[in-house]
Amino acid sequence: MSLLDAAIQTGLNPKKVASTKGGEYHSSCPECGGKDRFFIQPNKKMKKCCGYYCCRRCGIYGDSIQFYRKFHGMSFTEALSSLGISDFSSNNLSSIVLTSNKRFEEAKFEPVLLAPPKKEWSRRGLLFVEECNENTIKDSFALQYLAKRGLPLDAVVKYKIGYNLVNRFDDLFDWGIEDAAKKSVWLPRGIVIPMFDEKGNVVRIKIRRSDYDDRSKFVVVSGGINGFGLVGNINCEVMVVVESELDAYAIHHAVGDFVFVVSAGSCITNPDNVTDFLAKRTKNLLICCDNDDAGEKMFEKWKRLYNHAERFSTPIGKDIGEYVESGGDVRMFFSRVLERVCNE
Repeated sequence: MSLLDAAIQTGLNPKKVASTKGGEYHSSCPECGGKDRFFIQPNKKMKKCCGYYCCRRCGIYGDSIQFYRKFHGMSFTEALSSLGISDFSSNNLSSIVLTSNKRFEEAKFEPVLLAPPKKEWSRRGLLFVEECNENTIKDSFALQYLAKRGLPLDAVVKYKIGYNLVNRFDDLFDWGIEDAAKKSVWLPRGIVIPMFDEKGNVVRIKIRRSDYDDRSKFVVVSGGINGFGLVGNINCEVMVVVESELDAYAIHHAVGDFVFVVSAGSCITNPDNVTDFLAKRTKNLLICCDNDDAGEKMFEKWKRLYNHAERFSTPIGKDIGEYVESGGDVRMFFSRVLERVCNE
């Protein structure tokens, strides 16, 4: 894997514009959303690896390892594994041995350690989430879109799913963020998907952009917790892992009385320490992966990490959202899956 692969996996669409330092690619910025000010040089030799990125708008920069850690939520070891680096010396780039076919299981799995966001961030986040939730309740188009994905009005109110009407750039200070590499907190227009802790504090906000075009479809608001989304009562005997946050809420809305749900956000992201603990502890671990190649790889990874993991996918459509849109009944579907799993 290369930095270019990592960028594509986040939803970016890099276009080659020059042959500088082995090739330069431009795309939108995964941090600030700038349309074409973000550039990638996947073959540029850095201190610890190959690959360099930078945004001429917001100023973020780094190498391939930093990109995986920042935008894929990986640990240092996991980033090395994804890049196929089996050995390196910080003082000698020639000692790096790139093995692009290196398998995930060959690297030691180290869950990302979660750290809660600052109280000021959670306070500001809740104000933003509640404002956007009010927008959604008044917007028939947004409600129709969410209802098609298995999230009717009562679910929208319950989970505080919202709609941000305009692109905005908030002051870092207002969100309690101190980062010299950032100029503002980008809040793009689109569907606002919050995640909460057990006390009801906002810990993560993800926005599904309305105008992403060839740019990143999702933006995670800076300063939130860097981990999976957790929905429901963790004492349930069934843990469901799904990629999409909206699918996680749709599942919980339908069958939250007997399952809790974890959203990975990406098919390649590795579990954080909380998710790892729950996956090992929970009796029934169901991986609701998409009906595509990425979904297949997602299940393979979870099965390697947790031997008791069971795969299931929707009989119609790529994922839960498409299944509901096609007329599928999520509760009936899950009831049949659990009956099969429990009887095996």
